[in-house]
Order: sequence, then C-alpha cells, then structure tokens
Amino acid sequence: MRLRAVLAGVAVGVGSMFGTVAGASAVPPEKFSGTDQGNVPIADCGTFQVWDEFTLNFRGTLQFDQDGNPIRAVEHIFGVDRLYNPENGKSLEPESFN
Repeated sequence: MRLRAVLAGVAVGVGSMFGTVAGASAVPPEKFSGTDQGNVPIADCGTFQVWDEFTLNFRGTLQFDQDGNPIRAVEHIFGVDRLYNPENGKSLEPESFN
C-alpha cells in the first residue's frame, strides 16, 4: 500500500514538472449506448430448427488522443436470450448475461 502511495506521488510530481500527465486528452470522451433486438435461426438440428429471440443492450465510452483519433473503447454488453423451436414453441428458460 505504501509503495502505491509513493508511486502516485512520483507520477504527480513528474506530471507537474512537465506541465501535463501522459494520457491526458484534449478531446472529451464520447459516451454511447443502444439496444438491438432480433429473432434469428442459429442451428439446424436436422429434424428441427433452433431460433434465438434476443435483446442486446450496450453502453460505453470512446476515448480520443489529442489529435481526435480514437484510442480506446470501453463497452459493457448485457442482454437476454430465449432459445426455442418455432415448430412446437418449446424453449429453454430465458438466459441473461452481463
């Protein structure tokens, strides 16, 4: 723990000595989010098909360098899937994921 405090102090000292801290960007980060829904075939089991009824949600942040070029994207994806047989309506329990 003490080593982290010392390293943090050194980083602040070096950053103030040169006027900026490495990684600082002139372009503010851009936040994004959205939802996608669908119902698509995913497997042919010979005598029946398996379909996926899904809702996919996402949100994230895009970071840029000083010239405005994207340098990093952080994204969180989460949603729900229902796998089912469209011929007889049988399905697995909906599955959520994060």
